[in-house]
Amino acid sequence: MADTRPILLVEDNPDDVLLTLRAFSKAHIANEIIVAKDGVEALDYLFCRGQWASRDVTELPALMLLDLKLPRVDGHQVLKEVRAQVMKDVEKQGLAKSQIQILAALTRLRQAACDPRLLGLPREFKDEDSGKLGALRDLVQTSIAGGHRVLVFSQFVSMLTLIRKALDEDGVKYEYLDGSTKDRQSIVDRFQK
Repeated sequence: MADTRPILLVEDNPDDVLLTLRAFSKAHIANEIIVAKDGVEALDYLFCRGQWASRDVTELPALMLLDLKLPRVDGHQVLKEVRAQVMKDVEKQGLAKSQIQILAALTRLRQAACDPRLLGLPREFKDEDSGKLGALRDLVQTSIAGGHRVLVFSQFVSMLTLIRKALDEDGVKYEYLDGSTKDRQSIVDRFQK
């Protein structure tokens, strides 16, 4: 399912804004792009202040592209204020009530670090867009050339699916198990031979 939430672009250079919008368009990313020209506008959007006061505070952007060198409030300060607000919310609501939001955000960050296809964004990504998958492929080839086996874990079955496809394309023999695997021992035995 595609994530249709807006993307927040925080950029003060109009040429860079145009270039980014053109890249999104070429990539067929249909999400609404919110452009903030500096850190103050970004914080106003994130915390529903000023022109964004009527925005639903629970609807956070799917993605934020943040220039670190901004006028008025720089990107580092934006990140510090967002962190401070999260900590304030945790303090006010308690960790138990904030845990779900924190865990959801961390999960999405972990997915993005694995492969952008795990985020469900409305565009096509390729294997080349995943730094981890490319590094894994290189590591597997090097390990096989050295006569070694590799054991790969992922919390995300969708990532394992992408890895299986890549290994198939590379002609690598492998064993696979996930939570739905019934006869685990025979798979482990084959791997250990």
